Amino acid sequence: MPGLNLWILPVALSWQITLRQFSTLGEPPGLFQHLLGSAYARVGISETRLRPSIMLMTGPVRFHGAAELDASWGSVRFPFLLFARPAPLRWRPLSFQDSTGSVRLLGEVDRLEIRTGFGPLSLTLGRQPVSLGSSHLLGILDVLAPFPPFALDADIKPGVDLLRVNMGIGDAVGARVLFHNRDNMVAQFSQYLAAGTLEGTVGRIRSFPWVAMDWEGTREETAGWVEGMLLKGYGSLAVGVERHFPHTRITLEWIGQSPEPENRSTEVWAWIQQGLRKLACHRCLLGAVERRWHPLIRSSLAGIYSQDDGSLALMAQVMLDLSDAQDMVIWGYEGFPDRATHPGTVGGTGRWIGLYVRWSW
Repeated sequence: MPGLNLWILPVALSWQITLRQFSTLGEPPGLFQHLLGSAYARVGISETRLRPSIMLMTGPVRFHGAAELDASWGSVRFPFLLFARPAPLRWRPLSFQDSTGSVRLLGEVDRLEIRTGFGPLSLTLGRQPVSLGSSHLLGILDVLAPFPPFALDADIKPGVDLLRVNMGIGDAVGARVLFHNRDNMVAQFSQYLAAGTLEGTVGRIRSFPWVAMDWEGTREETAGWVEGMLLKGYGSLAVGVERHFPHTRITLEWIGQSPEPENRSTEVWAWIQQGLRKLACHRCLLGAVERRWHPLIRSSLAGIYSQDDGSLALMAQVMLDLSDAQDMVIWGYEGFPDRATHPGTVGGTGRWIGLYVRWSW
């Protein structure tokens, strides 16, 4: 972690402060305009997030704490509903929020974990980042604290309140247990297989029985992965490949999700809001191309295509590494055609442009 390091007797202390600024201007999807009124025809949003963090290490014990302080403003009332994220699992909120129409102040503890280890066994307790699956684009198994597609700050995972136990069993086998409560707990086993890693996961997520598997392997400049899950009778499958060329990276992924009965569509939409189901399509093709033009300049074009209705969402980015402690992203996004029948449809996501800047100290 960059920041100041102080050695005080046997204790190592480090800290970091990160400031992120999101500026967004655009046209929400027609469905939102229909539901919320013509004032939502064009929306501007400014969001500033301050993240102080601290880490203490002594012997085999490590403590990590971090907070998120968020000040947001929108040109209309309650604009934040347009970019709502699934809530991560928490034992206690440890947060505050004050909203007055178009202004919102939010603060929360996002990291509060203590970790220690004994030989091949490691224990982590508290609010911590956790990822499941191996996808390089949109992971269908990342259900504990998922990101929406095209998230600009996907490298900062929301903290989840868990007891995590990791165990290494030889050089090629591993196991871990994640426990939040009786309705949210999983056990995972991993095995090196066919030039890659195979993982099997069983447990309960948000009270639903859950079974999943994934495999990821790499050969020379090509990586591939497969993810599959079964949640209360509904199945999802993702298959992806990524190829590296000089200065260019191309990634493709196909996601298939079993159709839901019409009388259960409300429940499945709730799953999308919770992050248990990815996107409101049964067959989707995702792709991304990233090109490095200069050591400090990159660009990318990413998209999601729904094979159900032919709708498409595209996002273009220009990424500038301004210094070791500052980077900037200029981006544009459009979903079309805008014929959504409910939020989450691939094409019915609006038209947006924005600027994202991050500073670190």
